[in-house]
Amino acid sequence: MLSSGGLSELLSPIPDPDDDRPIINTKQIIDNRAVLWMGLGNLSDQTVGSMIGSIILSDLTAVSGSRYDFGTNGAPLKVNLIVDEVAEVMNTPLISMLNKSRGAGFRVILLTQTLADITTRLGSAEKARMAIGNINNNIILRLKDGETAEYFAESLPEVLIRQMGTQYQTSIGHNPLSEYGGRYGETMQEEYKPIIPAWVFGVLPNLHYLANFTGGSLIKGRLPIIKVDDQLL
Repeated sequence: MLSSGGLSELLSPIPDPDDDRPIINTKQIIDNRAVLWMGLGNLSDQTVGSMIGSIILSDLTAVSGSRYDFGTNGAPLKVNLIVDEVAEVMNTPLISMLNKSRGAGFRVILLTQTLADITTRLGSAEKARMAIGNINNNIILRLKDGETAEYFAESLPEVLIRQMGTQYQTSIGHNPLSEYGGRYGETMQEEYKPIIPAWVFGVLPNLHYLANFTGGSLIKGRLPIIKVDDQLL
């Protein structure tokens, strides 16, 4: 499927003096500080789109390994890799990149809907958690999947909650002057509870998010609405 028709010319080009289109690879793109945008068209053909995405990610993992082993011939160059709908292309090389490519200057941003999507792609919940566990910073918008919400909630710290209780009691007998009594009491209970319960992730308003950054920085924020000439972007 990847070596026939138009895909063969794009993915496995043969140098042709009559064809002035440049032949490039991912290493050249990084070395030249260029930008590569790929629309895989998974909605039209999921199989081919996933294959191409996996191949590119595997090649980028190899490039990051080369940069890690042999350096970058000068000042370290940061490489930003953004993968939308990552469950469509998630593979073992990408997990290795998440684990080790920071030393090669790679900064990887993954976007997905639910944890179950990655579990289905990798074939097991353990591999999915291993992949997500290599991500340092998490930005979570509204979640409708309870399992995904539970996963992020359990990674947050717990806080000590104190609950105060008071009791009032009065009694009056037949003789108010001699049979009147009263009692007052206070109780306090302490219990550790999640700082953000899982259900909160399911009721976030549009564009509101919760973020858990490296170092324990927990943020509740809202993405700004950008206006240009009174038009929303």
